[in-house]
Amino acid sequence: MLWGYCPLGLVNFEALYNLTLEKSQLLLCYLHNFLRNKSKHYLRAGSVDWKDANREIHSADLREEQHLIESLRTCRSRNIGAVVRSVRDSYRQNFCTQGQVPWQGARIA
Repeated sequence: MLWGYCPLGLVNFEALYNLTLEKSQLLLCYLHNFLRNKSKHYLRAGSVDWKDANREIHSADLREEQHLIESLRTCRSRNIGAVVRSVRDSYRQNFCTQGQVPWQGARIA
């Protein structure tokens, strides 16, 4: 398994720290909120929705930039390396079994 390639080992909390899935999710949310509030480099300005002083919600700039993604072309070569394939397969195996969350089946089209 290639979980060791992830910085800080954050992908596989359960194996490293014997945490439940729920506690792992809470820890990731806490880490995300901490970095969002403390680090000026964590999120690019305009990358998330935000509230002003009057509590009005403003949409992220990224919602207006969707055409940038549409302009990407498929690479000519569809051959991926062995390491990339192994990492992909590890993620697929994890998120279709023990790492599966209750709502993911409804989100897959």
